[in-house]
Amino acid sequence: MSSSSTRLLPKSKPMSSYGTYQADPNVQKLMDTSDALERTKAQIAQADFTARHVLVDLEGQRGQFQDMKSMVSDTNSATKEVNQYLHQIRERTIRRKICLWSIIIVLTVTDIFFFYYFFLKQ
Repeated sequence: MSSSSTRLLPKSKPMSSYGTYQADPNVQKLMDTSDALERTKAQIAQADFTARHVLVDLEGQRGQFQDMKSMVSDTNSATKEVNQYLHQIRERTIRRKICLWSIIIVLTVTDIFFFYYFFLKQ
């Protein structure tokens, strides 16, 4: 039904073709103004359509940015946690090295003592 009505009334037909007063300059100005208003309405409708699509795209991007913000926050907290673990591992490694060097020093001193006591004292 809508296709038959669009065939009867062409979309781009200017209003200046209607009427019998085309020779009158005032009527011609009114017709031109009416045509300009129709073109302006069409441009406004197109701009509104474009603006709505841009708004939908921007809302989608906003959602993506919020998701990314959440992911960055999660990554930040995971990074802090890993940093704490690395700090603990570093401290444990330093303690083990100190303990190992202490044992080496004690054994060296003990070895020197026994070497002196058993071999040089006799």
